[in-house]
Amino acid sequence: MKKTVLIKMIAWGYIVLIIAFGLYSRNVLSEENNQNDVEIVLEKSEYKGGRTHNIQLKVIFNNLKYYSENVLLSYHIYDDSNNVIKFENERIPINISDNTALVNYKLIVDRSIKKGIIKFDLVDEKNSYWFSANDQIKMSSSQIDFKYNILKSILAVLKNEVSDSPYIFSVNVIVGCLAIGAAIYINKKEIL
Repeated sequence: MKKTVLIKMIAWGYIVLIIAFGLYSRNVLSEENNQNDVEIVLEKSEYKGGRTHNIQLKVIFNNLKYYSENVLLSYHIYDDSNNVIKFENERIPINISDNTALVNYKLIVDRSIKKGIIKFDLVDEKNSYWFSANDQIKMSSSQIDFKYNILKSILAVLKNEVSDSPYIFSVNVIVGCLAIGAAIYINKKEIL
């Protein structure tokens, strides 16, 4: 009687082990299948005033078969309804280390565009395709919502000037105040 109980316990143990391994391997495989082949991650975006953004992007090739020296970074601009405003923009070379490229770029939006969504993309110039348009490539990409505002632009330029070169900005303010004071003084002299 004890041998049958022991055999049943071992049999149930194997069954539980097989089920647990099956569930584990199914989860691992499904996680691997859900991974993007390529990811473009916006690490930093600093609005510099006007239509300029200093950006830092991380381009991660989880599947290295899609990387070559002919792959370039670019972006497209869409409206709020996801209609293309401008598709072709500057193409930026990327160089990867291991499977990642870090790209620092000064993005300047065309003057004719007042508002839009900037979506980053890669283009393979040798094989002539955009990654976002290729159904064979799983890709995720960051985006920037852009809206031109004259007041925000002026404030951003002033902030950048003060932080980038405070001495030159201070001298400009002092000289400007002296020039305004001199103009008022001369104008008062002419009136008398």
